[in-house]
Amino acid sequence: MPVKFLYQPMIPALCYALFILESNPSFFFNQLQTVLFSLYYPAPQGANSSRQNHPWVPPPVDLAAQGFANRGGDIDPSLISFGLQFLAGNITIPAAVDVPLYGSNESFPVLVFSHGDATLRTWYSQYCGELASRGVVAVSIEHRDGSGPASQITQPDGSRRNVTYFTAEQLSPALNDTELVLQKRNFRQAEVEEVLRVVRNITEGGGDAVYQANYREEGQTLGNWTNSLDLDNLALGGHSFGATSTLQVLGVSNLTVQPSGAIILDPGKSSGPLNMDPPVPLLIADSEEWSSIPTDFYGRPHFDVVKDIGQYALDEHGAGWFMTLLGASHTTITDAVLAAGDLVNSFSNSSFNATIDPAEGILQNVRVSTDFFDFIRNGTREDVLAVGVTHPQFKQANETALQQTAEEVSRFWEVHVAPATGLNNTNGTGEEPGSGSGSGSGSGSGSGSSASGLAVPGELVLVVLMAGAANW
Repeated sequence: MPVKFLYQPMIPALCYALFILESNPSFFFNQLQTVLFSLYYPAPQGANSSRQNHPWVPPPVDLAAQGFANRGGDIDPSLISFGLQFLAGNITIPAAVDVPLYGSNESFPVLVFSHGDATLRTWYSQYCGELASRGVVAVSIEHRDGSGPASQITQPDGSRRNVTYFTAEQLSPALNDTELVLQKRNFRQAEVEEVLRVVRNITEGGGDAVYQANYREEGQTLGNWTNSLDLDNLALGGHSFGATSTLQVLGVSNLTVQPSGAIILDPGKSSGPLNMDPPVPLLIADSEEWSSIPTDFYGRPHFDVVKDIGQYALDEHGAGWFMTLLGASHTTITDAVLAAGDLVNSFSNSSFNATIDPAEGILQNVRVSTDFFDFIRNGTREDVLAVGVTHPQFKQANETALQQTAEEVSRFWEVHVAPATGLNNTNGTGEEPGSGSGSGSGSGSGSGSSASGLAVPGELVLVVLMAGAANW
């Protein structure tokens, strides 16, 4: 169906890259050789490309179908492949490929984003693209830890190695689920660390070298990206399992770039313990499905555990939010509900029925995310971030606060943790954002390799999402 997006005076752009690591940390099930990510960035109006748009389901589709079948158990991969081809086979990301970055003297904040379990990197294109249209460069990683449906790793000789979804019982020797999920999280952490190194390399003048190292021969304008990424205002983020692994990465003290905040969307309920003491300001946004369905989480309600994490960020850093998007399902943040909702629903065992319009759900998450970036950059609090706690618990309203909340906010959000109102000019600690203990720095210490060094050759693809309506 046609879906309209509210682009700003810039059009978003997308690139994805594959790099061989200088070091090869290995885990029991795989060897981390490469990283692949989509880089969504703002580009000038009228930017054109001679390259073809990229498919929403990366080829080969049969490989993704096999990964979904591995997760689903006794499902015929050929049926899944047929469903993907029928519902999404002709869908491309509405983007021009490999065009210049918007502006010559701009420096854009950055979000490094991790996808959820059994989800493709490309399935967050509308969330990331909308962020890019508002001036946030979004780096969407494709994780090769066995939690994504499928990925193809390009090796130095040009050959490709397939990685598909796998479960604990599919390994030999078999592991229990907890052991496997922790190994996958460690693998994801290593990928995030390398992506941060590459991002820093690009903005410190290494863009041409990144382009030259690219098997896909794209990224021709990266040499002009020097000082274009504001690493003092970089946030980590993720959805579901990606939110859980993001919280873990926040605990690493020697990242190449220290984040200034994190955006946590529906943190996982079955992806292991959560990091309870994040060192940066947090925005935690649950879907109603996640907040409303009681789930035991290591002896406590999952909602209460997540609320404690938000409260810790608020108490320690003066900046922590936990809220619920009303009417939203766990998959509302993804493109999948727009492009292949019937197929997605067939894999869901949830009884929750989303009532929010899918495009509105994505837009609400985009707005609160951009408001969070405004906060970590300059301390301003707007829209839902400007209100106090409206619901200490889900569906338990603070009537006084609710009456003082704009209808446009209360129609979509319940706020469970938030700073007191009236603190719009600082981060709540009396210090300007970026100077407190929770802030990051683009000059963080390295983690074993030079920030200006380049890993051995990889792949890079740049594409720009076009303004206007996208036909899904």
